[in-house]
Amino acid sequence: MQEDLKIFLSKNRLTNIEATEFLGQILSGIAYCHGHRILHRDIKPQNILVDFNRTIKLADFGLARCFGIPLRQYTHEVVTLWYRAPEILLKNDYYSTSVD
Repeated sequence: MQEDLKIFLSKNRLTNIEATEFLGQILSGIAYCHGHRILHRDIKPQNILVDFNRTIKLADFGLARCFGIPLRQYTHEVVTLWYRAPEILLKNDYYSTSVD
């Protein structure tokens, strides 16, 4: 991998088409995780990697958890503050894929 998305975007300006392609790859990665019952719980630019071919990969699964039915209780002390979902900001102990 070349660098994380934060560094990449500080050096490069994306066209609307490129931004759409990046977003599609990010959403595809999140959908893959959710399809395999994994909550990433720490999606932020520093945890999204971009290679020389502009292929996106999700990284840093240190806070990731498996989920199932019924929902389990999780900690709300996850994700960098600026990227927290409303469920986590409101200290909801039960959440699902919407936190990603």
